[in-house]
Amino acid sequence: MNEILATILALTASSTIAADISATSTVQEPPTKYLQTIVERTNDEREVDLNYDLELQRRAQIRADYLCKNDIWSHDYFPLFFAGYGVFLGENLGKNFTNPHRLHNAWMKSEGHRKNILDERFARIGVAKAADCNLVVQFFN
Repeated sequence: MNEILATILALTASSTIAADISATSTVQEPPTKYLQTIVERTNDEREVDLNYDLELQRRAQIRADYLCKNDIWSHDYFPLFFAGYGVFLGENLGKNFTNPHRLHNAWMKSEGHRKNILDERFARIGVAKAADCNLVVQFFN
C-alpha cells in the first residue's frame, strides 16, 4: 500500500511540475547582481568558464518557485526540470543566504556542491532565486 501511495504521489508531482514548466512565460531577464556574483564566483573556480544560459535560468526560476511554494527542501524530482534538455545535469540549492559570496563559499565546502561547480562536463549555467523564501537554484548542463 505504501508503495502504491508513493507512486501516486510521484506521478502527481511530475505532472504538476511538467505543467508548471510548460505554462511558465518564456520572457527572460538578465540575472540580478546577486545572481551574477554567483556565476562569477563559480567561473573563478573553474579552468573553463561556464556560458550563461537563459533557458537554464528560466528552468531554475521555475524550480526555485516550485520548491518555495511547496515548502520543499530537497533535490527530489530535479531531473524533471530538464526534460528534453541534455544528459549531464547538476543542481545546487542554497537557502537563507543574503550574501552571494557566503553562499558560494558554503557550496565550495560541500563535496557534492563543489563537484558540480568544478565538473568540466558542464558547459552552461543558469541561476535563479525565489524571493518569497530566499532560495537559490543553480543549474548546470
